[in-house]
Amino acid sequence: IARIPYSNFLIEDFAEQILKYEICKSGIANKVIVVDLDGVLWGGVVGDDGVDAIQLDYDFPGNIYLQIQTAIKTLLQRGILVAICSKNNESIVNEVFKNNTNLLLNKNDIVSWRVNWDNKAKNIKEIAKELSLDLSSFCFLDDSPYERDLVKKQLPQVNVIDWPNDISLVPEILLNHPKLQTIQITNEDE
Repeated sequence: IARIPYSNFLIEDFAEQILKYEICKSGIANKVIVVDLDGVLWGGVVGDDGVDAIQLDYDFPGNIYLQIQTAIKTLLQRGILVAICSKNNESIVNEVFKNNTNLLLNKNDIVSWRVNWDNKAKNIKEIAKELSLDLSSFCFLDDSPYERDLVKKQLPQVNVIDWPNDISLVPEILLNHPKLQTIQITNEDE
């Protein structure tokens, strides 16, 4: 109707870029991404499969988890804080972080750590209190529909990232999510 000489795809992409900019400018972008471990940072369940059996290498499907970690490292460079919230045995997880040479994230990248069997919504509240940040500045990445629904219901302020049917889309979702963008990196972000 408007006779715009560009395709709908270009206009949609342009609108998404404006949306990202406006979200950043308005200050409603997320400052912290809370990430699960099993099925998100590595394949498999470390407590069941063992430290040496998790999928985290340069062959499929382990390479997908490396791509997810690379995207999270990019978010770190944007000044977004990374927290871990996982239902796991902490000593086993520590062993992965200490000994797995393929792990791209290290403990120094993690601003807060909740590896226990508590309710994830409770753990996210504790992380928010520890960091002195409002829950609206948090987003949550978990492959479990149960955990995502729980956080959506108990903490509606938290931006719960939808998990796609195709895990290979997760890095793109993280890098292009409107609330995970930055216009410039401040000294505080660094």
